[in-house]
Amino acid sequence: MRVSLAAVLAIAGLAGCAGFSPGVSKIDAPVPTHAYLYGRFEIRTATAPINIGIYRTIGFSFACDSGQQILVKLKVEDPVQLLPVSPASRCTLREVVFVERDLTIKGRKPPPSDWISELQFAAGKATYIGDFAAAAFNSKDGSTVMANWEINRVTDNYEATTNEMKRAFPAFGGMATERRSLSR
Repeated sequence: MRVSLAAVLAIAGLAGCAGFSPGVSKIDAPVPTHAYLYGRFEIRTATAPINIGIYRTIGFSFACDSGQQILVKLKVEDPVQLLPVSPASRCTLREVVFVERDLTIKGRKPPPSDWISELQFAAGKATYIGDFAAAAFNSKDGSTVMANWEINRVTDNYEATTNEMKRAFPAFGGMATERRSLSR
């Protein structure tokens, strides 16, 4: 039996699983008709003993007027990310998603009000939206262990993160960038 990736993702979405948006790989070349968003999306958390990317995390869910949904994963490794966005899209951060190790969504909440801003993306350009830091950890109350997630901050480190993005994704070194940090 053949099952399409779209069918699997649709079922996963219905089951309450996080389907993180794929970022650009380090060997991808820019597509002039595409727009991109980038920033540092970093989380401190305990990882699996062999660190194969299995850990509690947070996702930032953006809704775009083009119909595109973007779910950015905060990562332990390689936190500077570059993600494709539909050009001419207007996107807004709609939700913060709290994700368990098995990718089940454990909670959702609106983003901080000062992070809500319409972002417009232009073809052939990478838009910096900020450096985000978060943590996921366990706490104990008597005999009960609770999973906790916290967003520590968003900062504007446009120059440093842009330089790091261009080193991490060398084919994008000549791409025009713009600063639209959600840091206020």
